[in-house]
Amino acid sequence: FSLHGKRKTIHLGKTSQRAAESVRTRVEALVSCAELQVPCPDDLQRWLAALPAEMLNKLQAAGLVKCDAARPEATLAAFLDSWIQPYRDRDAKNWTVTNLLRAKTYLVEFFGPEREIGSITAGDADKYWNWLTGPRKLALNTARRACGRARQAFKTAVRSKIIPENPFADLKCAVTPNAKRLVFVSRADITKVIDCCPNVPWRLLVSLARYGGLRIPSEIVGLTWADVNWERERFLVRSPKTEHHFGKESRIVPIFSELRPFFSEAFEAAAEGDTLVFPWLAERGAGANLRTRFLKIIAKAGLTPWPKLFVNLRSSRATELVDKYPSHVACAWLGHTHEIAERHYRQVTDDHFESAVKEPTGPIQEAARIPTRISTRAVLAGDGNTVQENNSQNEETPEFQGFAIRRKSLQDNKLPKKGLEPPLPLRELGPEPSASANSATWAVVKQYNK
Repeated sequence: FSLHGKRKTIHLGKTSQRAAESVRTRVEALVSCAELQVPCPDDLQRWLAALPAEMLNKLQAAGLVKCDAARPEATLAAFLDSWIQPYRDRDAKNWTVTNLLRAKTYLVEFFGPEREIGSITAGDADKYWNWLTGPRKLALNTARRACGRARQAFKTAVRSKIIPENPFADLKCAVTPNAKRLVFVSRADITKVIDCCPNVPWRLLVSLARYGGLRIPSEIVGLTWADVNWERERFLVRSPKTEHHFGKESRIVPIFSELRPFFSEAFEAAAEGDTLVFPWLAERGAGANLRTRFLKIIAKAGLTPWPKLFVNLRSSRATELVDKYPSHVACAWLGHTHEIAERHYRQVTDDHFESAVKEPTGPIQEAARIPTRISTRAVLAGDGNTVQENNSQNEETPEFQGFAIRRKSLQDNKLPKKGLEPPLPLRELGPEPSASANSATWAVVKQYNK
């Protein structure tokens, strides 16, 4: 019976008595929730989400569910289209929309376009992960990004009350750094690469990536000559990647000494009326493919291409800057946090090892050159005069004046002649030998007790 006291009929078609009773129980629960005006329990919502569209339409005709529960977006392909459309409407970055479309391709390829999203379980999400890293042969971080976007999409479905829970909620989607793909590009190698660049813009582009630490190509597309402050030797960098964080939409980077000649060369070669530093990238945008051309330049320089071409140039600069400047300064110039720098950019180089094995300088070296005040040979020989003579010599030299003052202050306290340590019992050594291997030990113990 409906809320108005009218009898409604739901035809299930050909089915078993047990299945019909199961549907009847849930229908009665839906009626009770409607009468009490309370939300449906989670198990009832999961049952509704797993129902085919035909059955949902019957429940809608009986007034048991709202129209939103029977909308066509409950199928995977249709829902993903409706999820991506707002990003297009607000003019999201092209690369963002491309990544979302790629995530949709993976999901539809595995589950099928007509799969009801309410029927996808946490077990299905595990199978999807195994498929990405197995038959699909994606790298670990690429698979994690794909699962992260799937979790983002299904979270929207949960918030829209289309499904009760997110099947991808428990998957690990955080990107982990891969130390095997980190390569420090030395100054000698990057000099060879810059010398083989075909023109002035490419020389500036490579130098900005290696010595400026800019993200390529997103942070050089919008770089203008008005952003370069020649008088104060610094320039403004706009960061599309971090602009959604408060205060991270741009940063000030110094014109390092390594960058100055390439900046000046590019400014002199710029055409009259050019406002952009790289006008040839304006039409391509942040999605410009610079990798193919850069690979040819590296091959011309006689070098083997390293992984993550532009990222490792930024990583090399991050490693150099933190060795010379405080961490917060280096992070401010490169536009990332200390945690991100430690996790993804900074490396241990051969120069660090070479610096560690060199002869120490400064106070450590001076301390290493201070001779021992009391020689072991003098203690073993029991020659107190020798010890006193060494002490007097040390007091005459300037570097031992501090030691002499401290020694005199201890003498003024009238310490006991036996010393601070308790004497060693000679009986533990046994009877005193006349001439044996233990005679030297006896001599040391006697002198120590004195």
